[in-house]
Amino acid sequence: MKDVFKRWQETGTVDEREGRGRKRKLSDADEKKVMRKARRKKKVRKIASELKTEGKSVDERTVRRVLKRHEFFFLPRLKVKKLSKGHMKTRVTYAKEMMNADWTSVLFTDEKSFWLGNPSDSCWQQLDDRIIEEVSRWTPKLHVWGALGYYFKSDLYFFEENMNAKLYQTIISARLPPNHFAPDCPEQLKENWYFLQDNDPKHKAKGSMKLLKKLTGHRMYKHPPNSPDFNVMEDVWSYLDRHVRASKVTTIKGLKKKLTKLWNDLSWSEFHPSINSMPTRLRQCVQRRGGRTDY
Repeated sequence: MKDVFKRWQETGTVDEREGRGRKRKLSDADEKKVMRKARRKKKVRKIASELKTEGKSVDERTVRRVLKRHEFFFLPRLKVKKLSKGHMKTRVTYAKEMMNADWTSVLFTDEKSFWLGNPSDSCWQQLDDRIIEEVSRWTPKLHVWGALGYYFKSDLYFFEENMNAKLYQTIISARLPPNHFAPDCPEQLKENWYFLQDNDPKHKAKGSMKLLKKLTGHRMYKHPPNSPDFNVMEDVWSYLDRHVRASKVTTIKGLKKKLTKLWNDLSWSEFHPSINSMPTRLRQCVQRRGGRTDY
């Protein structure tokens, strides 16, 4: 109490003087180094060890705090289909053809499944003291279709049955053309956007393609097989999935409500960086001879 009164007498405020708090162990440059190491799939223990040899003695807890502050999550690796030589060749051809495309005019589309009661994300555990979490054998799930671009997006479409060509045609009939436009959307793009979907057989069915050509005015971009890294919707789904997991919703009705709010609250600039990265993704694909990109 004496210290507080003395500080008030000397400075006219009870606030702590600047610089009196605990000093940071890692500078901004050091934290960037930690993130680079994490992106190279190095574990926390390895990162802390390397920092120590580089003259920065920090413990593993400090490294974890840095990663969490920069929104790194200790998650299982995403599983994607292995690319064949044919896939890689097709990806390179596509990347070269689409390098100069106007990606701000593209409506990216995709489906995603969300499960209720998903097990927690991966966490650090000991083999003889595993963390157990009970899950139901049949976990309720909700399928979602969405479409988003630089200047436009659709409403989400929810469904619980398995997708088939007929259902897909029902969805695109209900959600195309997009019904939400950014305030700065050029007038000509409101009628002349380009449609992009993956090569799911239900999407490419004869009836689906016929309907899509009618709804899009034949303005459709190709998409190479097994190439989720060329669809910005994957970034959107990851964003929604993180927030849904954090919310811990317990009913399908609650899940729909949460997803609808998250989707409607997306700012138009939220995913501009993802869309702007398309040329970089394509160049990286060419440099890697059709291999996966970092996206």
